[in-house]
Amino acid sequence: MMYKKDPTSKERLNMTGSEYYDNNVPYEGVYPTFVESIVKISKGDITNITYTHRSKVSTDLHPTSLFTAAIQDVQDGLVDMSVGPFWITSERLLLSAFTIPIVSDKVFLMVPKPGSNDGSVMQNVSKVIGPFTPELLVLMVGIIIFTGLLSVWFSDRPKSPLG
Repeated sequence: MMYKKDPTSKERLNMTGSEYYDNNVPYEGVYPTFVESIVKISKGDITNITYTHRSKVSTDLHPTSLFTAAIQDVQDGLVDMSVGPFWITSERLLLSAFTIPIVSDKVFLMVPKPGSNDGSVMQNVSKVIGPFTPELLVLMVGIIIFTGLLSVWFSDRPKSPLG
């Protein structure tokens, strides 16, 4: 992806440490290589590429997502673009426009295989009403009965000849 290495030990730097914000340490990885190849293909149209870190303020604004923090810097005008494995979310779309993704991740939801449906009617009913508390079930049944009574009470029916 994109990382920095300590100049002396050659170990990857922590993304949250103060050394990460040192602009004298160059970025390495797939994304800087990708952007450099785009610069070569542009034949001089793209000239000045400066790699920088996301701002500390955007990191404070979005502490749960470093990617959203980077998009915040684009929205604030601190950087022209941000390169990385971003998921396009509604929150991020409100902050900035996105290009067509270069790479798409396939995400799979893995769930246990359901068992056979050999259960009795009561077992199947208990699966449906299982998430509800008894109080909520009583309230739902009460509302259904009350609504039924009101519909009978206010229904448009002809008056009986007796009354």
